[in-house]
Amino acid sequence: MYCRFRLVNRLPYCTAGLSTIVPDRLDSLPAVRFYESMKILVMRDALLALLISIATSVAAGCGSSAEQEDPFRRARELMVRQQIQGRGITDSRLLEAFRTVPRHLFVPDSLRHLAYGDWPLPIGHDQTISQPYIVALMTSLAAIDSDSRVLEIGTGSGYQAAILTELAAEVY
Repeated sequence: MYCRFRLVNRLPYCTAGLSTIVPDRLDSLPAVRFYESMKILVMRDALLALLISIATSVAAGCGSSAEQEDPFRRARELMVRQQIQGRGITDSRLLEAFRTVPRHLFVPDSLRHLAYGDWPLPIGHDQTISQPYIVALMTSLAAIDSDSRVLEIGTGSGYQAAILTELAAEVY
């Protein structure tokens, strides 16, 4: 007999010609048996994917938790050592501020991979975020201590202001 299955009120019905056959047992329909076997396969595959995901997480967990929380931590440290310390800036508070402030959050998403390079980056509206060394040099020359009150005008991306908040008592 030729059957075309359709759902009526979320139950499968077999339509053959002009008459509709309503099964007394749903598991007697080939489509239902197929659905049940597919459900088992999908559940098996989902369980397998979950186990692989857990195994991958455990393997990735061998790295430090700081790297997992901040994937740019190494790039930031390299920026501090090469671009700032390497050019003669030695103020430990200033260096720590640059290690702490996540520069990649102050640039457009499409440029985050370039955030810790030795160059300025566009931030929109014909503005740029200055290269890290220039920000460090300006901040170093300002000789800001922990009691300083600083007025930052035209912060652009806000990166310079974020560095200043790590150093000064107040930043406006």
